[in-house]
Amino acid sequence: MVLREYPVEDTGLAKRWDALEDESIESNPFLSRHFVIPAYRHLGGPDRVVVVESVDPPHELHALAVVESCRGHKLLPAKCARLYRSQHTFLTGLMVQPAARHAVELLLRHLTAKHSGLELPIASQGSELHRLLDHCADAAGLKWFPDRTWDRAAIRLTDLPRDFYSQFSKSRRKSLRRSRKRLESAGTVGFELKRPIDVMQCITTFKRLEAMGWKGEQNSAIGSNAADSAFFEEMIHGFASQRRVLFAELSVNHEGICSSVNLLGGSTAFAFKIGWNPAFADAGPGIQCELEMVQRLVSDFPDITDCDSCSTADSYLNNLWPDRVALRSGIYISGTIGKTIATALSGARRLKRCLKTALGR
Repeated sequence: MVLREYPVEDTGLAKRWDALEDESIESNPFLSRHFVIPAYRHLGGPDRVVVVESVDPPHELHALAVVESCRGHKLLPAKCARLYRSQHTFLTGLMVQPAARHAVELLLRHLTAKHSGLELPIASQGSELHRLLDHCADAAGLKWFPDRTWDRAAIRLTDLPRDFYSQFSKSRRKSLRRSRKRLESAGTVGFELKRPIDVMQCITTFKRLEAMGWKGEQNSAIGSNAADSAFFEEMIHGFASQRRVLFAELSVNHEGICSSVNLLGGSTAFAFKIGWNPAFADAGPGIQCELEMVQRLVSDFPDITDCDSCSTADSYLNNLWPDRVALRSGIYISGTIGKTIATALSGARRLKRCLKTALGR
C-alpha cells in the first residue's frame, strides 16, 4: 500500500472513490464525492483528499480521508488536522475497506507527522469504525482526548411493530390523530416518497417550503444564500444520478406543504433537510411527513433498513423515532508535550464543570 494525496476533483479518482464508498465499513454520504466536491466548489474547504491505495494498477483504494488544517483545538493550542466538516455535514470520519487496519495506521501516522493532532468534529461511537480508529491510533502512539458524547434520534425499520402507532403512548397516539384531523380538515391530504433521477421539481418545491418558515426569516434557508443554493443543487443532482436521494412530500389539495430531503448511504437514509408551510403549523406537517415516510419505507423500500435523523437534541424527532445513534467529538494527539498540555486542559475543564455544578450554576 502507498499513501497519496489527490485534488478532490481528480477525474481519475471518481470510480475508485465510488467503489470504496460501496465497500466502506461505515456508510457516510457526507464523505461521498457527490457531497465533498460540491462543498469544495461552493462552500470552501480542503481541495485535496488523502488516500491509501494499492501500489499496482488499478490502484484500488483502501482508505480515504478529507482533511483540513486548523490552528488549534480547545485541548491543544497547536497546528492540528481536522476531518473536514462543512456547515451541512452531519457525520465525519473515514472511508475504510474491511480489514484495512494497515491503511488506517498509515493515514493516522501521515496526518500526525505534519500536525500535533487529528480532530474528529462529529463521529460515530461504538461502531466498527470507532473501534478500528482507536485501535490504530493506539498502535500509532496517539491518545484520544474526548470533547463530548451525545445521541441523536434514529429508527431501525426492521424492528418496527406491524402497527407503527402502537409504539407510542395512548396520549401520544391521541395527539397524533388530532393533528391528522386538523390537516384533513384543510383538504385532501396526499403523500409521495420519490427516488427520482430528474430532481429539479423536487428541489424547487423543497426550497420554496424551507424559505417559508423560520429559516427563511433568519436567512439560513438553503435558498437564502447563493453559495448554499449552488452547493445543494449540485449535490442533490449528483446523488440523484445514482438514485441515492429520497424526497418525502406531503400535500393538501395537491399543493406541497412539507418536503424532506434524505440522502442514502448504504442501507441508511440520512434526514438531511426539511421545510414546511407554517400556515399548517398547528397540524404538525413535519411530524406527519416523517410518519408517512417511515411507513412507506417499510412497505416500498426494503433495501433501506435504518434512518438517521441528523437532528439536534431538541428535535421533534426524538419523540417519534425510538432508537439512537451514539456520537462523539474529540482529538487524537501525538507527542509527549501535546498529550501533557491536553491532559492539563482536560483536567481544568472537568474542574470547571464540577465547580459550576457545586455552585448550582
